[in-house]
Amino acid sequence: MRAFRGMKNLRYKIERKLDRYNHLMELIRTATGLTVLILQIILMLHLTSCITSKNSLQNESYTNGYDYPIEDVKLSPEFIKELQLNLIKTGVIIKDTINE
Repeated sequence: MRAFRGMKNLRYKIERKLDRYNHLMELIRTATGLTVLILQIILMLHLTSCITSKNSLQNESYTNGYDYPIEDVKLSPEFIKELQLNLIKTGVIIKDTINE
């Protein structure tokens, strides 16, 4: 019985300590929820491209009809050949537009 009484006393002390900080814990819980909600909204807006950055690919300088600047893409002929062979192996029909 004494061990049980000691546990009851410890539980009472912990509950009293937590009761002292009850309002602060509720404030932190609310602030955390609001912060997560705001971050989720920002993330969803970024993913749906509603928010664009200065360095986004939707800049006026990229008017070559591609989603990326052609000047940045430099592929070696060996890589292109290997890519063509791998595409043919997987059953993708490709047209050789590089040599045309």
